[in-house]
Parts: sequence; structure tokens; C-alpha cells
Amino acid sequence: MVKLMKPFALAIAVLAAIVVPGVAAAAGSDGSGNSGVQSLHTADAAASGAKGGAALSVPAHARAQLRKHLNKILAQTKAASPFSPSVFASVDTYSHRFSWSGAAGRTFFGGEPVTPAVAWDGQSEGKTVTATAIWRLIEMGRIKPTDTLGKYLKPEVVNRIDVLNGTNYGPKVTIRELLNHTSGIVDWYDNYPKSFEYLYGPEPSQCAAPGDTPARTCAEYRWDPSDLMALAYELEPYFAPGEAWHYSESGYFLLGMILERVTGESVAQAQRRLVLSRAHVPHMWFMSFEAPRAALAHGYDEYRPEEENGRDPVDAMSQSSNGTWSYTGGGYAAPGTEWNQFFRALLEGRIIKPRTVKRMIATTPQSRKESKRKSKEWSGDGAGLFEYKVDGASFYGHDGYWCEKTIYSPRLKLAVSVDFNDLNCGRGLAESDVSPKAQLVNRLVKAVRSAG
Repeated sequence: MVKLMKPFALAIAVLAAIVVPGVAAAAGSDGSGNSGVQSLHTADAAASGAKGGAALSVPAHARAQLRKHLNKILAQTKAASPFSPSVFASVDTYSHRFSWSGAAGRTFFGGEPVTPAVAWDGQSEGKTVTATAIWRLIEMGRIKPTDTLGKYLKPEVVNRIDVLNGTNYGPKVTIRELLNHTSGIVDWYDNYPKSFEYLYGPEPSQCAAPGDTPARTCAEYRWDPSDLMALAYELEPYFAPGEAWHYSESGYFLLGMILERVTGESVAQAQRRLVLSRAHVPHMWFMSFEAPRAALAHGYDEYRPEEENGRDPVDAMSQSSNGTWSYTGGGYAAPGTEWNQFFRALLEGRIIKPRTVKRMIATTPQSRKESKRKSKEWSGDGAGLFEYKVDGASFYGHDGYWCEKTIYSPRLKLAVSVDFNDLNCGRGLAESDVSPKAQLVNRLVKAVRSAG
């Protein structure tokens, strides 16, 4: 499980040694004038043992020009994203190895310049960590996909979370339905504006659940998942279990509770033992539950109670509840290369067995129907991983709340991760059919494939 390529495994540990000489915050060292972009690349390696002829390979003679092109794409993206304090991007190919990472901007507005070694909060990308831990328990025979909530959770949770038109579906909801978002259980985040007032309340008392002793500031209040699940109890479910697809933070909170119940460990301990220990991601950590392992860029939210238009960004990492509100719906941070490495290790069967990976990526008919109706960015949802079609190829991965995305193609052996650290991808309230993060991913993939 740990037989990864040594150049990659050591890349993050020796960032200072492999930053391209002369790259500084003022301009790109490649002479392209990519102001503010800092980039790095690992030593080019020989063939990585990829099987078959489909894996992407960037010829040695094309790599320098490709790096200039990727730096230019990142610089253009940052210039078009004024509401993002920073933009990150990483590209890794694992056949005839090519690796590039770039960063532009600052850790927060007014903060230090970012480098590719800085970690970013993947938010809902962490759902894949949670799902993978659950699949590992399934492989070990500790739980089954068909097991129901009533088998593991307390009646006060099970009997309140999924009551639709007077019918209590809670005890019958299965682990599989939580994993693939077909349970119908409402997302506690949808209890708006109450959910946002909880997280960003200007008074400390608004950060505490009823009956709790308020923290001195919102940033100091540590949420228990039951605090936030209480917001879901106030809303009706979307639909009866299995009838349709709807993304739900609450469903992944319930998976976290099951994980703790079955393992007897905290979620941080269980996920590190079951998942991260097999992925070789030394600078990935569960924020607010583990000690930081790298410098961290801040994510920004559009919400401010006194601003109806939401254009005054809020530094969510200094003004909200310190990340404990993410629980097993997100909460992991890492540099871009390690997000790439995590999804690669997962999809190549290094964390769970290949046959389990197939079960995890198998998209549901409910999600495919929803994608055709609503989404131009993903084509289906499995049980912890989304499927994306990029430049005609299939990728699997996950998005995050502050405009993050990491995807990996097992066929091409190509991983791409991007992060804008802003809810609206640095564009204020502007909307389009395809988000800026998807546009950036598309450009990066096309650039690498054209060079290969």
C-alpha cells in the first residue's frame, strides 16, 4: 500500500529545494511575465510502470514550454478572480512523470504571499475521506452497505432526521443511501439564514446551541455534530429514501457518527488509521481535530449579516467556528500535490481494493438524472466520488465549498487540483453555466493533453 514513487513521496518534504530558481512574487522566472505566480516542479522521472498505452505522457522536450503555459493560465485566472485571496493549481501525471504546482495571491487578504507548499481547505473533498473510511469498514466486514441507521445510532437521532408527511423513514435509511446522497435527508445547511447566523453570528451567543455556555468568540466555539444536525430536524426531508438524488451534508455527518460508533475512535483517529496511513499524504490533516501540518490559506464566504448583497467577503477561518462545523462533511487540508496523491492512491486501489473502487465510482441512476437536469460539470455521483467528463475523458473526484476541485483519471493517470479559496470562485456573485473552477480544470487538462 505504500509503494509510491519516491520522487513524488518526497516532493512536499523538500519544497524549498525544488522551487524553480528565481521564481518570486514579482514575476514568473520563465520570462512570461506571469506576475504573482510561484511555481514548482518535481524532478522529471522515467516511466512509472504504467500499464497499457492510454496513460498520458508529456515528452521531455515539451515540458519547459508546458510549465510556461500552465503558469500563464494560473496568472490569467488569478487576475480574473478579484474576490479570491489566492488561487492554487496542481497537475501530476504518473506515466513518464511530469509534475507542476502553481500558486498566486496571499494566504488571506493582507497576508503573506502564497507558495505551492501552502495547504488549502478542501472542504467537501473531505467527504471522500469519510466515504473511503466507511468502505474500508465494509471490506473488513464491520458494517454492510445495507445496514440501517437504526442499527448504529440513537433513537433521538434516527427518529427525528427523516420524517416526511408523518412517516418516519429514519430507521430504514441505509449506509449506501447516505454515501450516494439518495437518502432524502435534508442538508442542515439548508436551514438558512439560521445556519449562517450560527456560523457567522456577530455576537458570541449566536455561535452556541441553546443551553450551551457561549464561547468568547465564534472562532472559539467547538461544534458537536448534534448541534448542527438539530438544524436539519426543523426541516422536512427532500424525498423518501431512494426516490431521487440530493446532496446532503447531514448524510455525511451521520456517516461520521457511525464511524465513531463502530470503531470506538474519534473520526480523526479512525480516518487516519483506515485511510490516510495508506495514501502517503504527510501534510494532509483533519482541521480543528489534528495539529496543522503546513501553512494554511484562508477560505472566504460571501455572507455577512448586514450586507444583503453578500459582496463583502468574510474570512471564514477567523470569523466562524474554527472548522469543527465541517466534521465528516469536509474539514481536511493539504497542499495541491497531496490532494492529487490522495485521489490517485484511492482510485488505483492503494487504500481500498480495486473491486471496492468499482463499487465506489459506480454512479446511480438518480444522480445521472439529476446531472442531465441541472449540472454541466459532473455526469454522475457514486458512493463518495463524482464522475466528470473533461476533454472527452472520464475523471473521478470531488468538489469543495470554497471553490475547490480535485479529479483523477485512472486511464490517463492524470490528476488535477484547483482551489480559489472563495465561495464564488473569486468572481463576486457572477454566475455562469460552468464555474470558474471547472473552466480552470478544463484549461489545465487540455494544456497537458495537448503537450502529451
